[in-house]
Amino acid sequence: MVSTYVPSELRGKGIAADLVRTALNKARSLNKKIIPSCSYVVTFLNRHPDYNDLVSE
Repeated sequence: MVSTYVPSELRGKGIAADLVRTALNKARSLNKKIIPSCSYVVTFLNRHPDYNDLVSE
């Protein structure tokens, strides 16, 4: 996951978290792994370790 972006007028509403959560759930349903290069995704994964099984080694 390279980048997440939410327009400034929509920030602070949990949209980025919803976006990342949806993408991670989709990856899980497809039995895929991710490489988190986006700092927001890395932070999200640190806060939600239940998704760490999706991170490619």
